[in-house]
Amino acid sequence: MSMHRVPFVAHLVALLLLLTLAPSSLLAQEDNRPVIDVTPAQREINDRAFKATADGSYDRAIDLLTTSNSIQELNITYLNLGRALTKAGRCDEAAEAYAKVMTAPVVPDPSPDAVYGALTKYLEELGSVCPGKVLVSCDPPTMRVSVDDKPPTACTIGPISLPGGEYTITGRSDVGEVSSTVRIAGMQEIKLVLKTVKVEQEVVPEEEGGMGLLATAGWATGAAGVGVLAAAFLVEVLVLGPGIDELESAAAARELDRMDGLKSQLDSEQTLNSTLYIAGGTLLGAGVVMVGVSAILDAIDEANETSSGVDLWLAPDVTGLSWSLTF
Repeated sequence: MSMHRVPFVAHLVALLLLLTLAPSSLLAQEDNRPVIDVTPAQREINDRAFKATADGSYDRAIDLLTTSNSIQELNITYLNLGRALTKAGRCDEAAEAYAKVMTAPVVPDPSPDAVYGALTKYLEELGSVCPGKVLVSCDPPTMRVSVDDKPPTACTIGPISLPGGEYTITGRSDVGEVSSTVRIAGMQEIKLVLKTVKVEQEVVPEEEGGMGLLATAGWATGAAGVGVLAAAFLVEVLVLGPGIDELESAAAARELDRMDGLKSQLDSEQTLNSTLYIAGGTLLGAGVVMVGVSAILDAIDEANETSSGVDLWLAPDVTGLSWSLTF
């Protein structure tokens, strides 16, 4: 029996957490997407879609927002499209739309920071209201599978959709029985192989897979950047601050020779500190890009997989992000 997990939403949330570590000035430097003025036609379409979502007409809202994106892709449109898809129970498509929020052109209002804030909340909701999937394959194929105390079904019936939680999945065949306890989160996919043999043996799950190499490298690079920025901040507080105070004291006492020496020393220290800030910001920005690319690639892979048996749990009465940032 073997098990493999594919945590897509965790990657996107990790990206947003990394973005929050970066100074706002650095975010502005890294986000070079064009700012698009919304046309009156698009604004009208988006307003109609927002109202349709609020009224529970999710399919209508999805059609309108898709039409809007065919005119001009916008981050706010993809955000509201993901929200409507979540409400409609189309979780995989919602995850794909949310991934495009971070790459589409931006609107001036609401600001990119406000859109990021809403996206973080919506991703958390996506993981809580959407089911995970267990893809079970059996040896022998005639095995029947049950979840906890529910009636058994044929192993070939398709993915099993389950709300987040812990479950015992049992396979029974003519030659024996095998069980596995799995813990699943929303939007997570677990591939489980059940095999029965005549002689009972201990069931040992394989180790869970971690983040991909690109995401891991991005986290490491981003962490290094945070460390360098922290060092630059400490130099500014512990070295430059007292030096400036001493220079002001020498100026007050009119000690010109001492002032010249202190000024030269401060100039050198400030140059070094500026270099540290630039290096730290560059490392952190590179980490953000690497984790973002990894998350988007995962979104594309997730969108290409088929889904079935999706259960829907209604989320709180939040329908989307309007042009004036109404939650």
